[in-house]
Amino acid sequence: MVVDSLYKKPIQQVEIYTENGKLIGTTDKEGKITEDSVEEIKRRNTQSLFFYKIGFKEIKLSVTDIMLKDTIHLSEITTPIELEEVILSAEKTVPKYLKITTYFRSIQFSDSQPQYYMDGIAEYYIKTKNSRIKAKIIQNRSYKDKSIKRIDEKGLVRLNFNIVGIPYIDDYINKEQLMEEYNIKKDEEQELILSQKNTILGKYLEEGTENILEIQIYSKENPKVMRAFGSESILDNYYINATYNHNDSFSSLKSFKESRSYKIKQKKESTYTQINAVNELYVLSKEFVNDMKGAKSNSYYEFISKSNYKTDYWEMIDDRDIPLLPGVVQKFINDNLYKL
Repeated sequence: MVVDSLYKKPIQQVEIYTENGKLIGTTDKEGKITEDSVEEIKRRNTQSLFFYKIGFKEIKLSVTDIMLKDTIHLSEITTPIELEEVILSAEKTVPKYLKITTYFRSIQFSDSQPQYYMDGIAEYYIKTKNSRIKAKIIQNRSYKDKSIKRIDEKGLVRLNFNIVGIPYIDDYINKEQLMEEYNIKKDEEQELILSQKNTILGKYLEEGTENILEIQIYSKENPKVMRAFGSESILDNYYINATYNHNDSFSSLKSFKESRSYKIKQKKESTYTQINAVNELYVLSKEFVNDMKGAKSNSYYEFISKSNYKTDYWEMIDDRDIPLLPGVVQKFINDNLYKL
């Protein structure tokens, strides 16, 4: 079990990587390393593992030590993530949009190995009238491992299964949006819990000057099974972790991270391909505007097969205190993925 070193509470969705940057799996809602992950550790024959969770210090442990421990402790990062926000005051006439400028980062694994990576600057335009959102990518870097074969979903036709790109945040802009999508009420410990159809999915915690959302929409116990074109895909992990400002009622979102896990195969196949994806977003600034400057909007989860940037925007991450990728994953991307 992986727990918080201070409060001794279990930590769910801790990402576990090999020293080669390959994803072993994540801890479950009870903070436990799953049996599937233990079997993957044995199969990989790796010597060390890295444990990574935003808000906690990344640690490296030998597999020998891990197998001897009942509990692994992660220490919280004491300095909070501070993302500077700029909000321009609205004029007397109500502006058409609130423009949110963000840094996004997205990575997809195929059978534990990084296959696609994209990061960049994206703008989200929220209509002040009805809160509908359009988004567009301003700059991006795109990487791909060309050696990994595409998934065969239609017999002779090979198709990509790709969920890399800017994440869908429409239901998670603020507490009001959450209340439209989920039932929110206090539990016995006076914490706000979120549920759908009488199933508890997560919590909305109020801590200091910010709120924290943790929600498990699909899990191994409650998967989503999809069948089409002779293929089957099982979404058995869909987890969201987001932070919000207390005082910004219209759009209080500060950061957003989602993790997805799919198993995919054709009917004729006996084994599944394991697909994992992590999509992140960090708000850089906000301002009221009256148009989108005529630029074409992008779809969510749209991998752009060509890099397009005018500035070295990724160098600003340290200045903004945006969490870095796990070091072993960043190294694997640099060493093995081809920049498009």
